[in-house]
Amino acid sequence: MKKHYFILPFFFLLEGCIVFHSGGVSGGPLLSSKSKFIKFARGEARHLFVLGVGNININELINDAKKDMYMNNPLETDQYYSNFTTDITSKYIFLFIQLTQVRVSADIMTTDTSQKSLYDRTIDSKQKEDEVSKRKEQAAKNNLTQSLAYLINDTVYYSPDGKNYFEYFVRSIDAENTLLYGTKPETKNRLASKFAPIFIKNFKTGGLKNGDEVNYEFVNAFKAAETSSGTVLGFCNNMVLIKSKDSFAVEPVSKVKKK
Repeated sequence: MKKHYFILPFFFLLEGCIVFHSGGVSGGPLLSSKSKFIKFARGEARHLFVLGVGNININELINDAKKDMYMNNPLETDQYYSNFTTDITSKYIFLFIQLTQVRVSADIMTTDTSQKSLYDRTIDSKQKEDEVSKRKEQAAKNNLTQSLAYLINDTVYYSPDGKNYFEYFVRSIDAENTLLYGTKPETKNRLASKFAPIFIKNFKTGGLKNGDEVNYEFVNAFKAAETSSGTVLGFCNNMVLIKSKDSFAVEPVSKVKKK
């Protein structure tokens, strides 16, 4: 009989942890010979459910996992996500503790624009025109002071203090405010007024784009014209945000020249 007292608790421990898996695969933009794999991106979210206390919403966990992936793997110009996969794991410990974990992954791809045909470049030009029209319509709809609207999931730059700019991605837009999530762990999430200048990162205007090294003119404290240099970060209306060696500058696109 003594053996049963040792076997039963051990049997209970073995059955006390049960794991269930589910998931799915979705596609993305069609790949072509011009597509190139950059890296593998992944995000995750989890929720602990103890003694029936709590409320698990799988869709919210999936969205949080996507947000984690977007924040830790921001896209650069001509890059896109493809081949999305979702993996959901629910682990039951002693039958009264449930740990649900969601992992979202995707391939980050890029397109070699140098090999695009005339047809491809014509399509790109049409898509750029459509994007500009869409942003103008959205700006008018949201009563933004910006003539070109930022859209949900855009990567943008915003300054909470009017001096230092940080990178965010647009999480949501309502009638009065824009919710911005920091793309780095040390950057706090912000609720910005829709009237605040927010600079769009992945946008091109005036022959300039994010990452370009430029020279620009500015007026110093003695009201004399000077020339400095820096790196383009983003655009708001006809203004460009530039990161110089030790500060930020906001200048009209017309005064900024690519090196």
